Amino acid sequence: MYITKYFKKEEILSPDWIRYADENGLNVWMFLDPNLLWTADQLREAYGPTIINNYLWGGRFSQRGMRDWGYDSSRSAHKMGKALDMVFTEISAQTAREEMKTYPDADKFKYIKRCEDNVTWLHIDTFNTTRIHFFGG
Repeated sequence: MYITKYFKKEEILSPDWIRYADENGLNVWMFLDPNLLWTADQLREAYGPTIINNYLWGGRFSQRGMRDWGYDSSRSAHKMGKALDMVFTEISAQTAREEMKTYPDADKFKYIKRCEDNVTWLHIDTFNTTRIHFFGG
């Protein structure tokens, strides 16, 4: 089991997932892909402070990590604990994507399989596909 060095559970999971785990005596980290969590730590080390969910501090984001089942498409990697939407405070998401495109074999990117292009956040996921596929935009 991998537990992130930099992120609290509330930054990665929605309030409903945390409540479900607490009510059933489950470890919330078991719902999340360890490769995704490791990658989140690597990107945090490379690019600095990162916002995923911020509802714990009064922010409006609660679905940028593992999402509630009723939130969006049932095929979303977010629903399977395999996706994050990240906003870096020191660099743009586009800068991170450009580095991924230039150096796709860099160790910090090794588990990223898909990345959403042309959005203001960095969507990464660890679906079991070939590396790295950029989509959208």
